[in-house]
Amino acid sequence: MPIASQDVPLESQEVPIASQ
Repeated sequence: MPIASQDVPLESQEVPIASQ
């Protein structure tokens, strides 16, 4: 698995904090 995936949790990808 790429390091990028570990850096960004799946939750953040589904619902970005910026959107909230």
